[in-house]
Amino acid sequence: MIRIADAVSVGDVRDLHTRIFSDRSQGYLRSGAFGVQNNRETEQRIRNVPGRKIRRILEALDAVDGSRLPTAWSHFMAVGAGTHVWPDANHRTTMSVFSLFSERAFGQLVGLPSALAAEMVVASKAMRDGDRRNRPGKARYYTVEELADPTHPYRLLFAAYESALIFKPA
Repeated sequence: MIRIADAVSVGDVRDLHTRIFSDRSQGYLRSGAFGVQNNRETEQRIRNVPGRKIRRILEALDAVDGSRLPTAWSHFMAVGAGTHVWPDANHRTTMSVFSLFSERAFGQLVGLPSALAAEMVVASKAMRDGDRRNRPGKARYYTVEELADPTHPYRLLFAAYESALIFKPA
């Protein structure tokens, strides 16, 4: 059994996210609540994400064994995408981080077929952003603590994709 935080560092997460941002083919959203931001401003927002926030995401899950990878994946996806620490690409970063963890800990890459991944991202963004708008007096995304509940609707959304996960030897 191994924890994600024991296999993946805050630096690993930053590196994966920065690669997504730097790769123009990834279509990283370079705008914010106050209009278009230039690359430098967006890059600064990425660098300003505190390491403790990233660490909390990495430490959100208990130790995992190979038989629990799908459940761990859906929980980690909910935490990574639901806490929304980056300006964009929270889903892509979280998927990449979990695959890196799975590769290091179990010698397997984890992914979803691209059409299902796109469907999952659209559905989860709609739920997360809708919930955020409907929280009276709480202009925030989900918390790690909220998403510890396995019956939380946002966690259940990701759990619905567990059976479609593809595991390949690294």
